[in-house]
This record gives sequence, C-alpha cells and structure tokens, in this order.
Amino acid sequence: MIRRVAVLGLVLLFASSCAPTMTSKAIQGGLAAAEAADVHSTKRALASGKGREGNPLLPESWIGQGLIKAAASAGVIWLGTTMEIHGHRTLARVAQTTFAAVTAIVAARNYNIAR
Repeated sequence: MIRRVAVLGLVLLFASSCAPTMTSKAIQGGLAAAEAADVHSTKRALASGKGREGNPLLPESWIGQGLIKAAASAGVIWLGTTMEIHGHRTLARVAQTTFAAVTAIVAARNYNIAR
C-alpha cells in the first residue's frame, strides 16, 4: 500500500516540476502529499469498518481513486502554473494552497475515523 501511495506522490511531483518558482513547487509538492495522504487515509478508514467513501463519483478500487485524484491534482497544478505564467502568481498560489489544505483536512479526518 505504501508503495502505491509513493508512486502516486511521485507522479504528482513530476507534474509539479514545471512550476516556475520554488514556492510554487513547494505548494504543488504539498498538494501531491495531501492527495496521497487522502487516498491512503480513505483506504484505512474503509478497512477499519468505521468509514465510507463520501464522494459518490470515486470508485471503490484504490487504482480508480488514485487515477481520479491524480488527474484532479494534475489539473490544479496545470491551472496554477498557467495562471502564474500569465502574471496571476498570488491567485494561483492561493487556489493551490486552498485545494491542498482542504485535501489535508479530509485526510486528517479519515485518519481520525480509522482509529
């Protein structure tokens, strides 16, 4: 399981390598880590029997969830990079940080449920 989460993280980090500044790379790396933690925590919550997948659009399989999460994150990373290149650096960073923070909060809640 950990290896799969690591692969998801590496894919998202590769996608973030096109960021124009180190700050953007750090934000996008945090986004990748939050997404990986969300997938892992969801699986732990489901395995504990106490949790359920709240998003009806996500499939039950780990691979399906990982692919959808990776695609969503890659879209946010692409959008942020495009906005930053076109001079909207602050807006890009706020949007990406917000997305990462919300995902991290969901992952923390999942880990709490899995206890």
